[in-house]
Amino acid sequence: MRHRTPVMHALSRFIARLACPKGTRRRIVVDYDGGQIVADTETAIGWSLLFRGCHEPEVARLIGRLVPAGATCLDVGANIGAHALVMARAAGTEGRVIAFEPHPELCEQLRENVALNAGARVEVVCAAVADHD
Repeated sequence: MRHRTPVMHALSRFIARLACPKGTRRRIVVDYDGGQIVADTETAIGWSLLFRGCHEPEVARLIGRLVPAGATCLDVGANIGAHALVMARAAGTEGRVIAFEPHPELCEQLRENVALNAGARVEVVCAAVADHD
């Protein structure tokens, strides 16, 4: 995970605002945890990926510490897959991740991000998870 200093963060955000003014949507493929992910400038996660190089770095570090090689992980409410991809990397080639995302547009973006990371063993399930109907 990359972590940018506040000065670099502010500078890169300023430059991006020039390139992507408000109301202008850009989808940019960025390096992420040894792979790639699409950063959408219309979303908070996209800006975080673009300018911090990660999304929720504390959670990503925790995943790296807690997920052993060969593990099977569930990501419930996977969104675009930022945490699912970190889990997949931590679990390695013998592990796998099952990522659940009920929102159709986010599920499509999740599939796109998994496809960008061909070695990631992530199964995408476009459905909600609940203990009852």
